[in-house]
Amino acid sequence: MPSTVIDKGTGKNREPLLFRKGIFGLSRTGSTLLLDLFTVVTLDFYIRLMGLGPVLAGLGVMLGKFSIAASGFFMGYISDRFPENRLGRRKPFLIMGSPVLGISFMFLLLPFVFFSIPAPALLNQAQGMLFSWLTFWSIMFNFAYGFLVTPYQSMMPETFEEKDRIGASLSENLCSFIGTMGGIAITLDLATQLEDWSNNQAVPSLFTTTIIIIGILTIIFYLPAIIFLPIRDDFITKDKDQKLLHVIVSDTKRVLGNNNYVNFIIFTSITEAGFIIAFSALEGYIDTVLDVSDDSIILIAGVLLAVALLSTIAWAITGKRKSIHLALTIGLYIMVMFVFLTPFIGRSGSSDPWIQTLFLSGILCGMICEFMYQYVILANIVEEDERRTGESLSGTYHGVLNLPENIFQGLGAFILGLLLSLPKQDRFGTYTFSIGYFWWGPVAAVFFIVGIIMFRKIKVDLKEVIEINKRQDTTHFLQDLKAWVRRIAAKKASIAGGEIEDPAAAAAEAAVDDAGEASSSGNAPGKKP
Repeated sequence: MPSTVIDKGTGKNREPLLFRKGIFGLSRTGSTLLLDLFTVVTLDFYIRLMGLGPVLAGLGVMLGKFSIAASGFFMGYISDRFPENRLGRRKPFLIMGSPVLGISFMFLLLPFVFFSIPAPALLNQAQGMLFSWLTFWSIMFNFAYGFLVTPYQSMMPETFEEKDRIGASLSENLCSFIGTMGGIAITLDLATQLEDWSNNQAVPSLFTTTIIIIGILTIIFYLPAIIFLPIRDDFITKDKDQKLLHVIVSDTKRVLGNNNYVNFIIFTSITEAGFIIAFSALEGYIDTVLDVSDDSIILIAGVLLAVALLSTIAWAITGKRKSIHLALTIGLYIMVMFVFLTPFIGRSGSSDPWIQTLFLSGILCGMICEFMYQYVILANIVEEDERRTGESLSGTYHGVLNLPENIFQGLGAFILGLLLSLPKQDRFGTYTFSIGYFWWGPVAAVFFIVGIIMFRKIKVDLKEVIEINKRQDTTHFLQDLKAWVRRIAAKKASIAGGEIEDPAAAAAEAAVDDAGEASSSGNAPGKKP
């Protein structure tokens, strides 16, 4: 397949810059849409429509998340060292990954095309078949996502000069936003289709058509990037000749030496478990507990799209004029407040469309804040590290975060499966759905509250990140200096027979101790706290 190549002599690309930015962002529309739909629809689809047990459904989704943790971690390293060819290092992953992603999505949500839906009396016998189908295609889908998106993200520094990367990132974020908004609209539409399916026991033809079109569009959206984005075949990695395992271990050790980054990993992993519970439960909650009517769905969809746009602007202004830390803290508190309402919204007032809209708007507002700032915070941490060391390990920072983040997402999906396996009655009454649909909110809120506590330890704005790492570097330097002074003192003592302690060395060590105490307390050496 033909590709545009950067002219090595002039360093210029044949394609207009604006065009390159547009097609770079376009690719994210389809993959973001698919991932959002996978998260929201899969559990509800297999539990309510296919009759798979909630625990098995949660386990199948969890295993899929584990596969994206592995592929996302390793694909950045592998694509960096992919053998040179006429397509470059990244495009082979786009060519192979995009069809697998789209096709696996179709197979995942269209099992009834390949085998008959089990009759209710035969569901127990069909559990193994359904679980195997869900697990296999969940693993394939998530592995393909990491296989595709990680090398794609790595193309940015090779495709755009430094001054153009902000515009490319803006294009990517805009297209991701379009994908997310499309996901919201399609989710609400699928919710009504799935409800009709569960009531009439007949597969709506529109559901099948929708899933196939979305899968094909994902493949199509990556074609312009494959055809037109440039190939940097002269781009050489400095660690190219080192063994992959050695590079992975050494780079991972280095990024984990950044204490602020480690705290960010813990915070993100914990909150992602809560977000995956909320995101995955909403489809079934809208259908079963809120029982949104066909007349209300258009009103709710329109309001949610407006809320998404306005909250994006509001969070951006808050983060820029105040601080990212304040914006994300408020967003998490909003999530806690609204998800705690799930037992009460479900038992009273759930049929009022305005209450439904307000409830869903609050959750959406909190989710958008987290989605907006997670990668902004990580970018600040990466930029500070590059300024300090002169070497960019962006792929390593993203890959290391990817492991625990997706593992906790998988655990969140499994916890939701356990909740939805609860009975259909409690002391307040008997329902047509599991009482777990009432209690997913408070369970998710626990993760958010722990995340808020953890978030206090993290420096997220770039100036704060630079300051905390300066302090950390000073502490490490003083520890090394103290060890060096001790070695000199020991050497002099051994020369003198060990009888007399060197007063100069002792004084130097004492000065280093004083400086270390000042550094750890956040004060400059020589100044009292």
